[in-house]
Amino acid sequence: SHLSAAMLHHGGGDEGSRRTIWLGQEFVDQETMVHVRRVIVSSAIMAGMQVLAALVAWGGSLSPRGLASALTNFLLGMLVPACGFFGAKWSNARMMCCFCGSNLVAAVSQTLLFTGVMLTMWEVDQQPDAAAELLCSSCRVVGCGNVTSVCSCMEGCAVAMGECCQDFAEVCVAGVQQYAPLSCSEIEHAFSKMRVALMIVVTLLMVPATFLSGYAWYHGMALWKRLSAGDSLVAERENQRLVGPGEQELAVE
Repeated sequence: SHLSAAMLHHGGGDEGSRRTIWLGQEFVDQETMVHVRRVIVSSAIMAGMQVLAALVAWGGSLSPRGLASALTNFLLGMLVPACGFFGAKWSNARMMCCFCGSNLVAAVSQTLLFTGVMLTMWEVDQQPDAAAELLCSSCRVVGCGNVTSVCSCMEGCAVAMGECCQDFAEVCVAGVQQYAPLSCSEIEHAFSKMRVALMIVVTLLMVPATFLSGYAWYHGMALWKRLSAGDSLVAERENQRLVGPGEQELAVE
């Protein structure tokens, strides 16, 4: 007679099974479980960031239009982490493709944006005279009734043509200066502090976000490759025994 015997899960017995169980599911191997866990964790972090952004947006705008816009942005922003979470949990190749593809685009975009901001800051540092001239093109520095090579604070300058300094209408009312004068050095010092603060804020926001997008893409891509090849992430149960990839029932005498 022929007896049917099922092979045990790869890794051997209960000890191997315990190593591949997470969130109540048993995965085909340790590597798959690690990828799934990291995709779900990164999706949870992204969802948390969307919730935080929505709370900030809702707190800053109480108008119906502002609330509707914040809600729309929140729902759209939740699509990517939702694809990652459910794609990994349900072994859905299409959701996983959406997740890793979106994160790849996000990582590339964030890298380009960060590089662009840093290059702009570097160009400003390389042209201090031109930057100082633009910064000091304020009527509080130039003085009402005066003119520079950049703009004019003289009464009768053509605002529509862009001849007047940007704060001409606010500072110079009927030819009388409404605010205390500022020195160009004060403006340059304030701008220098603002530039440093901007670089710090951009670095603190962009670098972790770029790393998270790249991290999610890498692990999502690993799962998508397996799913698109027809492999299963979760071990299937046959005759109350776990059967992993490449395992099959053997007939023995």
